[in-house]
Amino acid sequence: RKGLQRFRRRTGSLFREERAKKLMNPSAAYAFVGRSVGAISLLPTAAEERPLVIVGANEKLGDPRFAYRLPNLEVRAEDSTGFGNETEEGSTELAVVGYASHEGGVTAMCAAGGRSGSPIPEWVACGSDKGALSLYPVTWPSDKGGNSGSLAPTLGRPDASTGHGAPAFQGFFDEATGAWAAKAEGKGVSPACGVAASGDGTRVALLREGGLLCVHAVASLFASQAPPPLKALRVDALGATALGWQSDGGQTLLTAGLEGLRLWDLSAPGTKAVLETGSRGAAPTALAAMGTRGDPWRCVTGTEDGGVVLWDLRKGTHALARLQAHSPGCAVRSLVSHPDDPSVVLCAGDDGNVVLLDLSSGGSDEKARTVLAQSGGAIESDLGFPPACVDLAFDAETNYLVGAFDNEAAATLHRHPRLGRGARFA
Repeated sequence: RKGLQRFRRRTGSLFREERAKKLMNPSAAYAFVGRSVGAISLLPTAAEERPLVIVGANEKLGDPRFAYRLPNLEVRAEDSTGFGNETEEGSTELAVVGYASHEGGVTAMCAAGGRSGSPIPEWVACGSDKGALSLYPVTWPSDKGGNSGSLAPTLGRPDASTGHGAPAFQGFFDEATGAWAAKAEGKGVSPACGVAASGDGTRVALLREGGLLCVHAVASLFASQAPPPLKALRVDALGATALGWQSDGGQTLLTAGLEGLRLWDLSAPGTKAVLETGSRGAAPTALAAMGTRGDPWRCVTGTEDGGVVLWDLRKGTHALARLQAHSPGCAVRSLVSHPDDPSVVLCAGDDGNVVLLDLSSGGSDEKARTVLAQSGGAIESDLGFPPACVDLAFDAETNYLVGAFDNEAAATLHRHPRLGRGARFA
């Protein structure tokens, strides 16, 4: 799969903006990013009604981190799907509002702050292909009238030498020495495979493919150049693939890898998992936590063959439900659970589809699978395969969903009737 991804990146110059537009569902807005995207996030902000789109490139090409202002997509009455593609200005393009530098390619990313009620200002964190962690504050200037929403935010701390933003903190935690280094040295460096923010925005967790999990206090990263992690755990000796916070204020984490699924209680002493399940040797390709404060046991994982599996960690290796979300042989690349309805899961895959799943059906109902956006068409006729959807981000408060495709394009969907705050399946 990695070889296929490299081939797609090399042929990215074939896909100019007009061709990228043809690939998306016409009910979705689109943008030609112009970089090979490694991760995408939505940052809810207090300054604007709509969240910012943060894009991280997975190769070093000048300024590989971008902040975009979302279009205000209006629902068209004749559009039966419930989401539209027109804005107040008559354009659906994402407007670039900020740049920031980053060392190496971005492989994982998260964002927090704004409407989360966090005492920490708005921030973005990302993990690199060298296993490093970077943290960027997001600040808004105020005009004379006190209206900051019409002005561009600063992504990271201003760098006078480049005119762009720079990370407030960037470093590689060396497990052997227990100290931070400016960058990873030597061979066998383990890339970051997951970065996640706690629900209250005060903690950030980074997971490397080698199985090392580090949890940090965001405030300490901003205040100090080399703070020790709150917790450093070896979560999978065979290889890790994904992580996710449970909805309990930042006390429990889920990790996935070749040794299965594991639930970690960060408030407990020691380095043993609270629970573990899943099949050894078949590492999930994606993970989304679905548990609540009173029931932290449920999660959903993706597979290499396009399947999505619902788990209850208390039931061992017996899955609660299985659904075929993507074409056979096309791996699930990203999973997002809905905060209001645990049965709703959004997933992206190598077949280029963004899919909404209803897990309450147990996999028996054809209506359980709804394709929200898809790629295909022009690219298939040239190369024989569609561009993969590599990452998803969703903001339930504003009902914005964004997906990044590996042909340097991005899609935005808004106001889908089954994704709104409080929306539930009938």
